[in-house]
Amino acid sequence: MIEVQFGKQHGRPFLLEKNRQWLAVRSHAGKQLAHALCCESADTALEGCELLLHVEDADVQVFKLPEHSDPAQRKALLRALPDVRFAGSVLMDPVTQEPVLYTENIFLKFIDSLKPTQCMAILDELGLMIKQEVAYAKNAFFVYHPGTGALMFAHSLVNGSSATTLNTAIRKCCAKASAGQFTPINGT
Repeated sequence: MIEVQFGKQHGRPFLLEKNRQWLAVRSHAGKQLAHALCCESADTALEGCELLLHVEDADVQVFKLPEHSDPAQRKALLRALPDVRFAGSVLMDPVTQEPVLYTENIFLKFIDSLKPTQCMAILDELGLMIKQEVAYAKNAFFVYHPGTGALMFAHSLVNGSSATTLNTAIRKCCAKASAGQFTPINGT
């Protein structure tokens, strides 16, 4: 079981558990999951599966695997597909038995006046890696923290004290960048 505290620092925690018989699948941005799953490998991976949930806005589908199937093999087949961004286990609420979807990414948008090298220096100081630079906004990124498991990272994001620490660190780094106190990466 994983204890997650959602909301404020002293919010009521709740428990989640990993359901190994459920599989979440998501496509890359701009790609339709339905098209990504129209091939022999996807048919093999999803054979006998039951669609439990489809979140259209995020194009995520959650499947229930047949009993006595090999989840690792099914995930590997799906992860090998070029348009599949994620194929993995699903957390569930043990009381309601409903899936709980989450992300291990953070969306960060820096002020437009910062130079790209300043943004990179801030991310570097925070120990964050860029997963995707977004095209629709200047100085905007989806980032992640390497070396932390997805569940630990998701837990730290909703844990009030860790989120506060991250927010404080970002504010300090932005203040340094605005004051020109960051040494740009690679001297540029």
